[in-house]
Amino acid sequence: MTMKATRYIFAAALTVIAAASCQKENTSGIASEVIVNATIENTDTKTVLGEGYTGTDGKVHHKVLWLRSDNISVFDANGNNHRFISYAADNSEVAKFQKVADAYTKEAFVTGNEYHAIYPGTSDNSIDINTKTITVASIDNNQKPVKNGFTDDLAVAYGYGTESYTSGEKTYVNMTFMNITALIKFELVGNDITEVRFLDKNAAYLAGANFTVTFSGNEITPSLASGKKQIFMNNIVKNEDNTYSVTPLEAGIYYMVIVPPANVIKPRISITTQTTASGSTINGSYSVDKTGKAEVQLKPGMILDLGKWSSTGQVTE
Repeated sequence: MTMKATRYIFAAALTVIAAASCQKENTSGIASEVIVNATIENTDTKTVLGEGYTGTDGKVHHKVLWLRSDNISVFDANGNNHRFISYAADNSEVAKFQKVADAYTKEAFVTGNEYHAIYPGTSDNSIDINTKTITVASIDNNQKPVKNGFTDDLAVAYGYGTESYTSGEKTYVNMTFMNITALIKFELVGNDITEVRFLDKNAAYLAGANFTVTFSGNEITPSLASGKKQIFMNNIVKNEDNTYSVTPLEAGIYYMVIVPPANVIKPRISITTQTTASGSTINGSYSVDKTGKAEVQLKPGMILDLGKWSSTGQVTE
């Protein structure tokens, strides 16, 4: 990339804007071609962040940039999942998304009065267009460390729009995206930490498969009735000879884990310098096991910052 950029895919609110100034409602029918122009309005979100600049609020912000081949799933009037891919250049402030033929669905795109979408696009996530209920296939409970960011394909956003218009053979759709998932942020001090674990003192589910969220009145209501209660982050790599290598997490940078939003949690963080792996089992003897003093309502789009931690406990400045 030609400019400094950080991989950072959390789409707190991105707006998909139609590519022409005149708009009219599109009647139901078969679209021969569907194109979406996407512009992200707010800062500190989405796929790539450009170099920071100081805003009028005195805080450092970043222009939000798209990557070529970013993708979204757009659901038509019949609820069929269609894959759309961005063909803008990397680090672009505005991206065009175009419907592509793939295994998501072989059905033609049916236009209607409203549209639903999921970012990033996948054939596993789904939407009930009648109840506006989104089912997310999975949030992994063993998340790999990413410097100043998180694993891209775990963050999920929901898009909704009621406007579309046609121009010649093309159909354009206007949509607004909102977060489904939330983030837990932390920073490490010292080069001896091999694993960090997150739990809720009240035993809420923080990962797992097929959790649902419902969109109503611009609000997202989550529901995670089963799953896994612990999230791990480590640098364990399985070697070709079936042995494992454990590398300490790098210090002096921040990491994030992605969680399905729970109603209320009391966050608990565990830290170890003694992580081992055997077969599919990962073992950690935790030297730090700290529970927060206050309960937190973990809302979609929220970033819960737990601060700095060393192998002996929380670091205060």
